[in-house]
Amino acid sequence: EGGLARVFRAMNAKDGRIVAIKVPIRFDEVTGTHFTRDIFFWQGLHHPNIIEIYSSNILPVPYVEMEYAPSSLAGLSLPLPEDKALEIIKGVARGIAYAHAKGIIHRDIKPENILITADGTPKITDWGLGREMSDMRKSSMIGFSPLYAAPEQISPHMYGKPGPATDIYQMGILFYVMLTGRVPFTNEDMHEMSNAILHTAPPKPSWNGLY
Repeated sequence: EGGLARVFRAMNAKDGRIVAIKVPIRFDEVTGTHFTRDIFFWQGLHHPNIIEIYSSNILPVPYVEMEYAPSSLAGLSLPLPEDKALEIIKGVARGIAYAHAKGIIHRDIKPENILITADGTPKITDWGLGREMSDMRKSSMIGFSPLYAAPEQISPHMYGKPGPATDIYQMGILFYVMLTGRVPFTNEDMHEMSNAILHTAPPKPSWNGLY
């Protein structure tokens, strides 16, 4: 269960396939808008490193039926061995490159959104913050994950609107976490952490015994 939806492991009664079913927690306008965006950006993406949507609907009951993966990167014991971390980040990069070629950015790459299938394949999920590259509307700060935020998500007036570079930056944070077991910037004070993201170079993983 997340902030806007619940995900259930289920069996499709027609073909016996094990699937994941995502349904919203609430039926209000904000939740409905997010859920609809999830379906809109996601259903056109078909790639080995992106969780596949099988079916979806809004009425009478909103749901998304999708490929089932038994675990996520957030559930693995970190840090990971270098070869395993490299294998995962290469898979994520392939999925993101495909989405970018289709004109879609994700904007919320983090361990919870990288699912791992039974054979170890990394797959990107949760495209609810996704956006078309051609969408020039001002970016909203609502919904992104502060620990994995790119500078342009913190301060778009300074760095411009989020784009493909946002996903690439977040993949760098993801790779850093897989190698070190920690995020490069962490502070209980949101203002200080935002300041660090904007103005401070993180310690290299090879320094200070991080890696």
